[in-house]
Amino acid sequence: MEHSKIGLLLKTVVVGCVVLAVAAYSITAYPFFNRDILIFYPTIHQYYPYWFCLFAPSLIIILIALRSAWVIVSNIGNDNSFCPENYKRFDRIKTLALIYAGYIFIVEVACFLVFAHKPFLFISSMVLTLVAVGIAVVCKVLAILLKKATDLQDEQSLTI
Repeated sequence: MEHSKIGLLLKTVVVGCVVLAVAAYSITAYPFFNRDILIFYPTIHQYYPYWFCLFAPSLIIILIALRSAWVIVSNIGNDNSFCPENYKRFDRIKTLALIYAGYIFIVEVACFLVFAHKPFLFISSMVLTLVAVGIAVVCKVLAILLKKATDLQDEQSLTI
């Protein structure tokens, strides 16, 4: 495949991630617009607004990370895969993923202890935390590999 086609496919994936993230947070915000739905969940009815106000800012972290991913895939599409900026951006995404994991962990543990002792909510938040840590590890590995590839490419261009 050509770099432009790969870049277009990767951009499609990033746009899909943005759409899914915004949709997930929009669905989570739905009870603000339809309070009747919270009647079915009387144990979380009282603390939902507090939880959502703490949870919602994490979307900003996701969107910042996806912006960095967009620039990376744009560089790949422009046949500039092994540039120093790409491994710095992967390192930035790793940092943002760890911040997200820590933030979600703290918010969900605090809400679990203070408001509702619902194991399902706690387990689902731990899954989010684990996914964020997994993304951080993958991004760190890719940053290391890209740094080595960039160094090799620089050495090769100096010998020619």
